[in-house]
Formats: sequence, C-alpha cells, structure tokens
Amino acid sequence: MRELGRFLIAMRQNCEKSLTLQDCLTPNLFDNIIKSTKQIAGYDSKTDLFGAPSLVLKIELANQRIFLTTFLNSPIEAPQEEIASSLSKVEN
Repeated sequence: MRELGRFLIAMRQNCEKSLTLQDCLTPNLFDNIIKSTKQIAGYDSKTDLFGAPSLVLKIELANQRIFLTTFLNSPIEAPQEEIASSLSKVEN
C-alpha cells in the first residue's frame, strides 16, 4: 500500500492534476506511469539501473490487481468474448 501511495503522489506531480488509482489505468497516461515508476524506484539513466528494482515489480503487480478489480467490478456491457480475450491478455 505504501508504494502505491508514493506512486499516486508521483503521478499527480507528473500529470499536474488530481488522479485516482483508477484514473492511472488509462492508456493515454502510460508514459507518465513509466516516468513515475522510474522516479520512485530510483532509476539512474546513466547506469541504466534501478535503486530499488523490487519496487518496480511491486508497483506492476499492484497496478495489475487494481486493473482486474476495476474491470471485474464494472458493469458488464461488453460481449463475453471481448472480456475473456481482455483478461487473457492481462494474465500473459
């Protein structure tokens, strides 16, 4: 939870607007997600290394859980085939 809080703070600084974790799942914010993750994980572009590589993995897994929770709790308006193919893409 702590790393998600840090991630959300970094996202709000990089996007300069108020966001929720669900807002961060939109594709148009992908570059900001990468930038924020690198920022809080201590990425050094000169050495191409992270200060805390395990933090990147934790954020990735947390974002996947948020996506699945949001996706599964949303009202189902899409055909079942679309939902099944979307879930299989996320799991891979």
